[in-house]
Amino acid sequence: MKRTLLTAAALAFTVVGASSAQAQALRPISFGMSGGAAIPMGKTADAANMGFGLSGLADYKTPTMPVSIRGELSFSRFGMKDLPSGIDGNHRVLAAIVNVVGNVGGNASVSPYFIAGPGVYSLKSTMSQDDIDVSFSKTAMGINGGMGLNFHLGALSTFAEARYHYVFSKDEDKGFDNTQNLPIVFGIRF
Repeated sequence: MKRTLLTAAALAFTVVGASSAQAQALRPISFGMSGGAAIPMGKTADAANMGFGLSGLADYKTPTMPVSIRGELSFSRFGMKDLPSGIDGNHRVLAAIVNVVGNVGGNASVSPYFIAGPGVYSLKSTMSQDDIDVSFSKTAMGINGGMGLNFHLGALSTFAEARYHYVFSKDEDKGFDNTQNLPIVFGIRF
């Protein structure tokens, strides 16, 4: 009896996972979210600690398109390095990005992909002491590129990816260099 129930449960779980994956393959638009570590790179790493990144996304794909299009809104935050005692500070990056995503093969349950595209990035650095805040901001164009892996966890369509972001934010008057970071995230599509 137990064995029959376990077999039935495993079969139901497999059918639900397969039907969810099939339904996502038939829908041209899917939504998702991701989160993970954001690692400052280049000169950004001289002023910022490792932080975190969050994103909301919408993917558009039809069976006739060789690639999919992903629109994305993202937020990253990093702590500032080497501040004097009593002063807090952080760097934050808000971005609106449009990417092209190209699958590289794989099978129905696991498939690697490449992702790249341009975006608009809003950067802000803030330092605080007691009730006084000082901030500097800049909006600039940037590009990103990387790779990821789509896979299924039961009925969930999930992905893991790493992307390098390079923002053309150099502004000597405000003390900004070109901003670079590498988010490594885990995401879910629904």
